[in-house]
Amino acid sequence: MFNRFCGMDDNKFYSERDLYLYLKVLAKGMSKAGLFYPSELDDGISYVNCVWAETLAEEPTLVEYLGSQAAATDFINQFVATHAVADKVSLEVKKITKSQNVKRIDFDELMEAILEKGSIQSQVVMVPRKNKTKEKPKAPLTAEKRQALENLFTAGDANQDGVLTFTEFREILSSADASISQQAALRIFRETLLLEPEGGDKISPLAFATVAHDHNIAAPPSVIYNLLKKTYLQIQGDVNENKVKDEASKKESDELRMKLATLIDEAKEGKTDEAVQTFKTYVLKFCGADQGEAEAEAEEEPPEEETDDEEDEPEHQEQHEISILEGEETDDAE
Repeated sequence: MFNRFCGMDDNKFYSERDLYLYLKVLAKGMSKAGLFYPSELDDGISYVNCVWAETLAEEPTLVEYLGSQAAATDFINQFVATHAVADKVSLEVKKITKSQNVKRIDFDELMEAILEKGSIQSQVVMVPRKNKTKEKPKAPLTAEKRQALENLFTAGDANQDGVLTFTEFREILSSADASISQQAALRIFRETLLLEPEGGDKISPLAFATVAHDHNIAAPPSVIYNLLKKTYLQIQGDVNENKVKDEASKKESDELRMKLATLIDEAKEGKTDEAVQTFKTYVLKFCGADQGEAEAEAEEEPPEEETDDEEDEPEHQEQHEISILEGEETDDAE
């Protein structure tokens, strides 16, 4: 339960004392206004403002866990040095961090590193479950499996730009495995973003296929066709009339649309590649704004006005703590 609620690795084992440490460090961070701030993506991640990161080292439970306050401070500073990312924040987040530009780290990743470092975890003796079978080595990602997973990703990307919110990303995962929890999906989302060399919020089909395979996600043709049908219906209102003004383009658009509808309706196993590529071609050619239109809209958009209003105790921090504590109560109930 702890792993799932905190978005940590499901294959690792943590004790009740580890959970207690997590909650105490979380509470310590929330006691300092501006230390935590939320991700601006729809992914549920909370970041630590590196300016105040050393405040976490003052938590007595963490001091005991790592041996001394100096050790705790040193560990946090080393983690910041190797994992911090510069972030130009929005006006809303600026109210929290009291700065336009901040360096930030992922709180859950910091805590996972602390738990791996701590001596307490290594002393926990785990009793294997009676019916638990030995984990088999993972099969390699074959070209066929990779293509199927890439097709799944492409079938779920409505505008074919690779930029997905966490909600959209989870929709793709759920189409293949409805049992995936939100926190498991969040972890896969993070891993996929980290796999991209340029960073940012754009995901390539190959990165998705690689991480999805590592998490034993499969994409049979029936799953791909079901997701493709759902996404195709979703983009019906996105056709750009300026792209189908002349007869030639209108004819091509109609032919692609009819071909795609037939492929989805027949759902033949040997035609998944063709169906997905037809969908991708249709979206890129006839849906969404032209590059020139998008740039013009961006230029016309008025800049946001800055405000000096500040909130010392952001509501999202309370919600984060409540979610974690509710998870602890659920675990106790189980």
